[in-house]
Amino acid sequence: MNGKKVKLNGIERLCTVSENSNYKIAIVISLNGPVDLLVSKMPTAFTKVFNKHPRMRSLMSKDTPFTAVIQDYVTIDDVLPLISAVNVVGDEWKQMIELECNVPFKRDIQLPYFIRIYKQDERNAKMVIYADHYMSDGTSAFIIINDILTSVCNPNADLPEQKLTDSIYAMKCSPIRRWCEKTLMKCLRPLISHRTKSYQPLFPIDKSQGDYSVPIPRNPSGALFADGSAENMKSAIQNCKKHSVSVNSAVMVALLIAAVKTKFDEDTSKCNNFKMALDCAYDLRRGSPKTKDLQVGAFANSTVLLGYKSKGVDLDKNFWSECTRAKKETIKAYGLLTLTSACFDVYLGRNCGKSVFDGQKGCIVSDVNISNVGKCPFPTTYQLGSDVISINGLYGHTTSSHLSAGINLCFVGITHFTYTMSYKFDPFASKTFFNNFVNATESIGSISKSESIRDVLNRIYN
Repeated sequence: MNGKKVKLNGIERLCTVSENSNYKIAIVISLNGPVDLLVSKMPTAFTKVFNKHPRMRSLMSKDTPFTAVIQDYVTIDDVLPLISAVNVVGDEWKQMIELECNVPFKRDIQLPYFIRIYKQDERNAKMVIYADHYMSDGTSAFIIINDILTSVCNPNADLPEQKLTDSIYAMKCSPIRRWCEKTLMKCLRPLISHRTKSYQPLFPIDKSQGDYSVPIPRNPSGALFADGSAENMKSAIQNCKKHSVSVNSAVMVALLIAAVKTKFDEDTSKCNNFKMALDCAYDLRRGSPKTKDLQVGAFANSTVLLGYKSKGVDLDKNFWSECTRAKKETIKAYGLLTLTSACFDVYLGRNCGKSVFDGQKGCIVSDVNISNVGKCPFPTTYQLGSDVISINGLYGHTTSSHLSAGINLCFVGITHFTYTMSYKFDPFASKTFFNNFVNATESIGSISKSESIRDVLNRIYN
């Protein structure tokens, strides 16, 4: 491999800590339109997209640790094996995604993207972009979806190759700051080791999850999907606007309510202050002028919301006041993101087998990670000849084999809220939490100005 070499940092290094490590993304698009015609045009369009985005053509170097090599332009013959379409009945596509996401990429020989189209009938399908997280994130999927559908509907559309940029960590931090942060991480090794090992999971860890070691245990994840209603999304947005809070903040508090209900069930009256290890995902492209052209790659990262782990939440506090606090907690956490990247660079280095994470139970380091892929920055309808392809929903599923949350949640709003969850905790507790989370989020539009968190909890579950 003689192409351009890319040094992996931060989340990229976390995903590729060993050959068998698995951080896989599945972005599921609910499509309505001429499915067979779309499939027939897909190879040419997908080839153009691969050649537009350099990181899509990455292979891991066999010789240099934590290094990827950008390959030459691909041809249709290279891309054909990366596209397939199958007929499905009902919810079969959900099980197919769960199974596929638990199979790791072979990074030294396999490009980090492929597509499966699950055909439900002549006009409806789920198009799934599978991606290796070290070269992808939720925004990347939006970019690729738009590029593919634009090329399908306009074969003459020009998709010039983008310039290859550094990792987001290198762009966000000067060399001096990176050196300082890595030095700090080395000094904090005893503290980080203690805090990691002292983590107590919110729910029982599933027996399928092995403890951290290198090579990484397989550690499969379960997958759950759900759809809300368009009316509930509309009322949630209106109610959040009325109370001057973001939907993201309200969903964060809905998550806390679901966790309390799942943990204590009928004994929620015994809980006054609730603590959990809650992570939030951020798209680091925002605020970086070097990524204003929307690069494809791993430009998202997660970090812990320290306030909910240390101070917790008072259940008798007003719901909307807690939404304001949730916003402040996410702003505070944003400032820790580069430190998180420095942590991975220091503790997942060449001697990663002697990491502070060795023996971490179930390879789990927090309870829940939540991400909102955000409002789609591209069209949701595309003109294909005399017909139309429309996007009616989108789900974001992420599976991880190690050093992640026991639950990964993603919610997206296009025509309605769609919910996706991967889990490594006990299946019964995980499914109960998911149902509670969906119910709480769908109820945001009905929450009054005076209700406390406990009031909301008691009302929506009784």
